[in-house]
Amino acid sequence: MRPRRLLTLVGAVLTAGAVWFLTAPAASAHALVVSSDPSAGQSLTELPKAVTVTFSEEIVPKLSGLQVVDSKGHQVNSGPSHIVKGNALQLTVPLPTLRGGVYTVQWHTVSSDDGHHSSGTFTFGVGPVAYAAMSGPAPALVSAPSSASPATVTGTWIFDTGLGLLAGGCWIALFGYPTSGRRTLLLALGGGGTLLAGLAVTGWAQANSDHIGLGELASTSLGLGLFAQAIPGAAAAACIAVALRLGTARRRAALGISLVLAAGATAAHVLTTHAASGNNADFEIVMQWLHVAAFATWIGGLAALLLTLGAEASPLKAAAVRRFSKVAGYSLLALVLSGVVRALDEVGAWTALADTLFGRLVLVKLGLVAALATLGGYNRYRSVPAAANSLTPLRRVGTVELGLGALALVAAATLSSSLPPSLAQAAASQPTPPHLTVDASTAGVRASLEVSPGYPGTNRFTLRAYDAASGHALTTPVTLTFSLPSRPDVAPTTLDLVPTTDGSLTAIGDEIGLTGQWAVKADLNLPKGHKDVPFTVGCALSPQQIEQMTMGRMVMLYGIQLTGGRQLEAYLTPARPGRNTLHVLFTDQRNAAITMSGPPTVTVHRDGSAATRTISMRDVVPMPITRNNYFGDTTFTQGRWDFHLTAQAADGTELSTDFTLTIS
Repeated sequence: MRPRRLLTLVGAVLTAGAVWFLTAPAASAHALVVSSDPSAGQSLTELPKAVTVTFSEEIVPKLSGLQVVDSKGHQVNSGPSHIVKGNALQLTVPLPTLRGGVYTVQWHTVSSDDGHHSSGTFTFGVGPVAYAAMSGPAPALVSAPSSASPATVTGTWIFDTGLGLLAGGCWIALFGYPTSGRRTLLLALGGGGTLLAGLAVTGWAQANSDHIGLGELASTSLGLGLFAQAIPGAAAAACIAVALRLGTARRRAALGISLVLAAGATAAHVLTTHAASGNNADFEIVMQWLHVAAFATWIGGLAALLLTLGAEASPLKAAAVRRFSKVAGYSLLALVLSGVVRALDEVGAWTALADTLFGRLVLVKLGLVAALATLGGYNRYRSVPAAANSLTPLRRVGTVELGLGALALVAAATLSSSLPPSLAQAAASQPTPPHLTVDASTAGVRASLEVSPGYPGTNRFTLRAYDAASGHALTTPVTLTFSLPSRPDVAPTTLDLVPTTDGSLTAIGDEIGLTGQWAVKADLNLPKGHKDVPFTVGCALSPQQIEQMTMGRMVMLYGIQLTGGRQLEAYLTPARPGRNTLHVLFTDQRNAAITMSGPPTVTVHRDGSAATRTISMRDVVPMPITRNNYFGDTTFTQGRWDFHLTAQAADGTELSTDFTLTIS
């Protein structure tokens, strides 16, 4: 294949690859949430004393933090967040005693490994109200993904370019083409300066991204990592500057020292990459160092060689070309093998190659390396044998190699600034809330009503109504009316629904506060008049709303969740047929006593019987400060008994519940 056709083919492949990978979703940042306590989307019966979050990488404590806010956006944590003692991956923040509701954890981190900034939120709930409030879309564990910072990618690309020119110039001047003269040394010296410039750009970009000053950056692990790369890089450049003034023997010694220092700068650089965060970090660090060193030797050496060869062919230059070709062949082999190992570690799954920007960049980089290998093979078998007579084919194809190498460095720089799929923390979905759905229809209208969670207390009501003939969604204003036929004493209530973007109508309310079969009427205000759609909604106590506790021969104690995170404990003594005493105790989510405005009203009836009686409840200790514990006596026969309790807390909150106790 002629060089021109080969270059045309390579260009077409690169263009297609660029269009393909640029359509991938963006990559995320680094130190992400691995787990949390409470977990994202969790509904608790008691508020935790703290929120603890575990991250995927060690974090910079003074640049990272947590805070907890309530549903109104007010911060509620009782102190600042701090690193968990003995675990640099965990942040914790203390919480005070709070009422039930939905709380949002806001987190932000700066990774100790690479200094990248990450942030996000997740939610958890306390008490039955959390089910209803969290029954919408799942909360995100991480913030919306963002692509790698252009400034950070630029800084990394400049560093990699400088490292290649430094290392390539040194080894060509030392081994590849010792008689190349000052131009090779000047190229290597320029590479050292470019390397330092790349580190400066990277530091500025990260400080700007993390919203910190350069002084603060210097005290972070990122700043220390930049210094660890800059010191050997600057020392290597200094050795080259000295070598320019020395004789042949001492120059070779200075260049050898410079090459060793360049290898040290490469090692320091690798310690700030993803390789240091892998599962088998020591091995991956070695593979990454080999990968970077092989690329610098091949492409950096090629740049130095082409710069110093000139246009006239000679036996001495042909020998230098043959030596370079052998080293380049071994470098290509090391580059491919180490690259495959690193890709397997970072991509994690085959599907991630096509589904993520990181994976597509890996494929693009692989395509670039394949194109480079093709051009290198052409040079090895066509241009190198011809070098004794003409250097034109080598210079022409080698120049294209350098251009492709620069593009490969862009892909590599973007990869190093992006999150590998193997380290990515998928956004956690909250557990699917319980819900019940009932369907109904009337003349010309079909509708469904979803009640979540479908337990007494706060619920989310979602109505979807359709024209029976056309099937079109009806987004007309709707009012729900609630009544409990078995309890005429419970006054009907109404709730207005509001439209949402998906065509449904929804609202959150406390209209279903008791167990039983509720009659719910949806009043649709249609252009041709009002239409009522009747629903029957069965409401029962949730497993989390009633807990049974006993020990040995002690009577069964029932714990029942009330609104606002409050709890009711109820039990009968002796729980046998005959005269029994009903005991009730009101507490908050911390099991601390709450003061009631007076004794509760309790009615009871035998299961299946319409006859009810009222139990006269009295204070256990008749003192206002301890009004939360009551008792009352009545006679029970064997079987199941249904209780209805209403009460008022001292703050005016109305409490009501239904529960069942069994006499055996």
